Amino acid sequence: MIWKKKCFWAVVCPMMYILILLTAVPFVYGIVDDRTMMEVISGQYLGIPDAHGFFTGYWYPLLVAGLYRAVRNVDWYALGYIFLQVCCMGLMAWRLTELQERREDRDRLAGRPGRKIHIWPLALIVLWMILDIKPMTQLSFTTTAAVVAVTVIFWYMTAEEIQIRDLVLLTVLCFLSIELRFSVFCMILPVCGLLWLLRVWENKGADKKNLWIPAAPVLAALLYVAGLFIGYGSEDWQFYNAFNNTRSLIYDYEEYMFPRYEDEQALYHSVGVDSKARAKNLYYYNYTADDRVDQSFFLDYFEKRSEKISGQTNVVQKLRQTVKTYIKGTLAGKYEYLHLAAMSGYVILLLGWIFRKDWKRVLETICIPGMQIVLWLYLIYRGRMPERVLISMNLMLIVPLLLLAREYVMDDAGGVSRSAAKKVCRKASLALLLAAMVVGAVWKVTTVRTQNLETAKWNENVEKLKVYCMDHPDNFYFNDVTSMAMTTYNVHLWQKNPYVMNYMSLGDWIAYSPVWERKLKQNGISSVKEALYGADNVYLISSFDRGTEYLTELYENGSCEEVDKIAGFTVYKLQIL
Repeated sequence: MIWKKKCFWAVVCPMMYILILLTAVPFVYGIVDDRTMMEVISGQYLGIPDAHGFFTGYWYPLLVAGLYRAVRNVDWYALGYIFLQVCCMGLMAWRLTELQERREDRDRLAGRPGRKIHIWPLALIVLWMILDIKPMTQLSFTTTAAVVAVTVIFWYMTAEEIQIRDLVLLTVLCFLSIELRFSVFCMILPVCGLLWLLRVWENKGADKKNLWIPAAPVLAALLYVAGLFIGYGSEDWQFYNAFNNTRSLIYDYEEYMFPRYEDEQALYHSVGVDSKARAKNLYYYNYTADDRVDQSFFLDYFEKRSEKISGQTNVVQKLRQTVKTYIKGTLAGKYEYLHLAAMSGYVILLLGWIFRKDWKRVLETICIPGMQIVLWLYLIYRGRMPERVLISMNLMLIVPLLLLAREYVMDDAGGVSRSAAKKVCRKASLALLLAAMVVGAVWKVTTVRTQNLETAKWNENVEKLKVYCMDHPDNFYFNDVTSMAMTTYNVHLWQKNPYVMNYMSLGDWIAYSPVWERKLKQNGISSVKEALYGADNVYLISSFDRGTEYLTELYENGSCEEVDKIAGFTVYKLQIL
């Protein structure tokens, strides 16, 4: 009977959840980066699957690339993320069902009436529809890593006594989290470290297996580093990573971003940029078309830009502004109203624990959101918080809140005794909260469905572009970066005719990578400039005129002629007359 209940909540419900979503909501890739990573790993980019995930570790893409080698028609990249998130949901539901069974056993021993409804697994599933609908239907390596990382926190917080299976499972989850996104893994370390120290302090080291818990993230990190050494240890990859880290700082943070040419001509001249067209070309990411720009250029520019802005920032004033921005943003719902609701929940819980004089829980309820607030302030201070990071942070904030709230309302032996009236009020409050969560879940699913329908419609243009390029196998195409950056990709779990790309980007993070260089060699291209402006069978793809304006002006006597149109895109022929 117990196994049936566990299987219902941990297996049947997650499977029903994902099947309903697949029917009701179009699944898309969350960002263009995931599409490019998928194209490389799946073999669309090079013609054969490649295990370099760029922003991930090496072992997980190696596994996915192996699956693509076996069956190219399956979208293993998307399926892998869906599978991991469903497994995480199942693990959480399994644990809550297990805890409730133990609770019912204690009730029976104490002569208390049993509970007919498994409220906490049900609450988890409803809450999951609110929190995970975007990570699940707008697939991204960052948000999937966050779901796995939150499961690490969840599993450890709900482990009444550490067992060997807990050590093994936590090691696997830590490994998957760090493989998918190193920065997300780092986000959970402070919270997990605090929870571990509190547990050691509470049981005075009596739980010997708990003392081995730090081995889980350490082992995961060692495996991750070993993968980086194997997959990215060559001189080419190390030089590319140094360049790409610098490039990311330039494009992701406003203080380093390429300024208007008219405002900073001296800066541009110091790094060899002598025209507005070349400056605009840098701004719009198509830098590989400029034969005077290479990896070293970005390192040189970053050094000179850093020197120029050093000393201009008042750290104290910026910290004050950061705190004000966070407070105003939270109250205004800038970080989603779930964030405000979670913070309010922590405050209410804190008052409740103080009333009960449970000082360990008071410390937890202060420190867990406190560490999260520090992370929020850091991200605001740096000046960049994309939506996928916001989703990840809110996940890590709300799931511990659910567990602390569960601890508060459970009337364990030795806890606070309640009158019949208080028990009725508690049950009514839980019912109202659950009803509100159901309404919120329906609203969230409806909202995300609308977003995904719009995204999927635009992404169809990308698929038509892929087909168009494949229909012209003797040609080769370079795409304007900004034109493609506005698109992602529709998830097709089965693709009858897998795509093979005879086009590539003129810039962005994949440029100058060993994978990018390899694709150039495959197509007999030694110089992007000579191919784009001189080869008869090489064309430019862009979705707006500005994408051709500065590329035409990049060299003297440049010309641009419209050749063809595809849905949402135009094909141009560039020449130097």
